[in-house]
Amino acid sequence: MSKRFLWAILRGAAFTVLLAGPGCAAQPAFRIEDAVYDRVTTVEKGKKDKLNKYRSTVEVLVHEPLGVASTESGIQAKEPTTEDDGEEETYATCSGVLIAPDAVLTAAHCVCKERKTEAHESRNGQVRLLVEGTNCARNLSVRMIAYAVPPDTKDFSITYRAKRVVPHPRFQIGYNITADNRKIVTLSDADIAVIFLAKSVDAEFPASRLATSEVAEDAPVVLVGYGPLKEDGAFGIRRFGDNIVAKRTASKPSGLVQFFLTRAQAHLLGGDSGGGCFRENSTGLELVGIAGSRAKVRGSAQTVSIFTSTFSIMGWLKEIDAIKPALKSN
Repeated sequence: MSKRFLWAILRGAAFTVLLAGPGCAAQPAFRIEDAVYDRVTTVEKGKKDKLNKYRSTVEVLVHEPLGVASTESGIQAKEPTTEDDGEEETYATCSGVLIAPDAVLTAAHCVCKERKTEAHESRNGQVRLLVEGTNCARNLSVRMIAYAVPPDTKDFSITYRAKRVVPHPRFQIGYNITADNRKIVTLSDADIAVIFLAKSVDAEFPASRLATSEVAEDAPVVLVGYGPLKEDGAFGIRRFGDNIVAKRTASKPSGLVQFFLTRAQAHLLGGDSGGGCFRENSTGLELVGIAGSRAKVRGSAQTVSIFTSTFSIMGWLKEIDAIKPALKSN
């Protein structure tokens, strides 16, 4: 029997989407304007990556405001903090994945800025703020971390400056604003970007191999990010956890493939956006997805994590001259 899931995409607020899938009784239709903000408070993620299996997953540091006001988004927004050298302030952190010695894949909403919509963009008042690829942060860095493995006793970390950001040309996220000043996501597409670094990273950090085929529904995967172990927990530690791909669908209008994790296992939390989703086969690890949003099935405790398929963006990546050599050897 078919069912309809009502999923509330959380990026500082909620957006309810109808998705079809097998399983239980149908849910009644739901209007976007009835969506309510619902904190995810029961999700816990996996273990610290002590053996550095997923060290290609990096921490993205944003050193300028993006207009993000909520810590409930995939971006871990916070008061600006000064780095150890006393020279840099960090306004937000996300995750990303090294795919070439000087290139990191991440979620575009982690590195691009909000703006108010014009009248012709408002979609009858449903979109009052837009995040697009036309205005992305210029002051960024990425932090690579290798945790100490005996006999070593000290973690190794190094930070690289970003040179430029290339978001997907179809990237767009739109918000409505409620009467009590909450942001509700009303559209989201092509949430992916490449961060190019000012220089290549240390050989200690090999790039991830990109998937050579789409991830299958019911396939086991591992999600990795620098978000907290649980809601309101400490972030900045690379953690991983298992889940199963529940469903794939094409995002509109870009046509990029998104896939969804729904089982009560590891899920995304603030700071995990832009992190990797991996599958393991006979040739090793492959990067199959980049973390976008988390969601909530309305009326239940079920949580959903949403990823953009890396296989579906290969055509776009091959159009970026600076990354072509790395893709040939990937």
